[in-house]
Amino acid sequence: MGVTSPVYAEEEKTYKIGMSIDTTSQPWRAGLADDVTKEAEKYDNVELTVTDAGGDTNKQISDVEDLITKGVDAILISPAESQPLSAICKTAVEAGIYVVVLDRELTGDGWTTFIGANNADIGAAAGEFIKEYMTENDLKNLVMIEGSAGTITCVDRTEPVLEAIEGTDINVVAEQSANWLQEEAMEVAENLLQANPEGTIDVIYSECDAMTLGVIAALKNAGRDDVKLVSIDGQKEALAEVKNGKIVGEFTYPFPGAKGVQVAMQLIDGEEVERVIDIDSVFINADNVEDYYDLAIYGVIFSIIGARAYYVIFSWDMYKDDIKSIINIREGGLAIYGGVITAIVVVFIFAKIKGLSPFLLFDTGGFGLITGQMIGRWGNFFNREAFGEYTNGLFAMRLPVDAVRSSDITTKMWNHAETVKGVMYIQVHPTYLYESLWCLMVLIDHAVVPQA
Repeated sequence: MGVTSPVYAEEEKTYKIGMSIDTTSQPWRAGLADDVTKEAEKYDNVELTVTDAGGDTNKQISDVEDLITKGVDAILISPAESQPLSAICKTAVEAGIYVVVLDRELTGDGWTTFIGANNADIGAAAGEFIKEYMTENDLKNLVMIEGSAGTITCVDRTEPVLEAIEGTDINVVAEQSANWLQEEAMEVAENLLQANPEGTIDVIYSECDAMTLGVIAALKNAGRDDVKLVSIDGQKEALAEVKNGKIVGEFTYPFPGAKGVQVAMQLIDGEEVERVIDIDSVFINADNVEDYYDLAIYGVIFSIIGARAYYVIFSWDMYKDDIKSIINIREGGLAIYGGVITAIVVVFIFAKIKGLSPFLLFDTGGFGLITGQMIGRWGNFFNREAFGEYTNGLFAMRLPVDAVRSSDITTKMWNHAETVKGVMYIQVHPTYLYESLWCLMVLIDHAVVPQA
């Protein structure tokens, strides 16, 4: 059953959205907040207020109270604990504010929409995989490194695993919490490895990739390669460990942040929205991890074709009398728009064929897209095309007129053209420099902010 919001007058409006997150000290949580922020930045008319409770439930309650006082239209909340935050969220709903819950469900009915993957289903799938993998390989000893004890996410990722292996020969050597943190998981794993020599631990199941990466570091420091890992999240670093065989089973846990912003805007606009929106998890192991790398190959090939096709279509007068010149790209002629459009189509087709989540593929491939754009724009530099308008500013660049297509030279450029030693030059903005630097900053941000 859907939820319908009041209909607002059809006029330009400002969407006032608050984001209450329990903490950004955990990598996945930081990534969630970043996911929300980046989505909101796409819209000029979205006012986003983000609050970080630093892991303090009382502060998060106070943060939500402040958002109510500020009169936001919708609140996105990722609660630290389900029950304590339920009352204040119900207050928000009663005040006419839409409450979109991300990742961790609230108790009661004081919320508008929930968006997230089903942790209980992921935990059950992880439990079945662990049981089957360890049974088939005659492995007996399991270590469980859990998130924050007592939280619903931790419970959902722990209890189904214990239920799955009940009655088997699998022995739980240890259950310890590392609070979703890489450094803490590394310390926990180091202590466990010291207490349990080779041959006494077969599989370590850790409930998020941040902790798994800490375990991997501990294994490396101890010189241990006798332990296999099972993890949850789908971080890029974890996928690399799946490929090299360290992680034998990976369950993705996509961010619901961008979807949360979109849903909040839909509710404010009076659209009907499902009360519960599930985000599917994808199982990744050595059999299908190559799919993500195969996608890169197909994406590059077809994106080049698409980029060329787009350029030719919109410059048809240059090619209609010489069809063979269409395949000659040595003189330039690749349009980024065509490449991106084709890449999107390829992702959806590839995901359909392989039974994968297209949105997870988009998230995984975003890094490559930005990198490709940064490098590709310098192709425009060498081809002396796609530059900006005339400028006399600090970064002004001179180009010989005889090296530039006449159709690219504007009247303003002609009016400011100069002749130096018999060569006529135009002076323009190096837009490829601006864009490549912007892409570089995005990559730096991508590297610094923890990602899922």
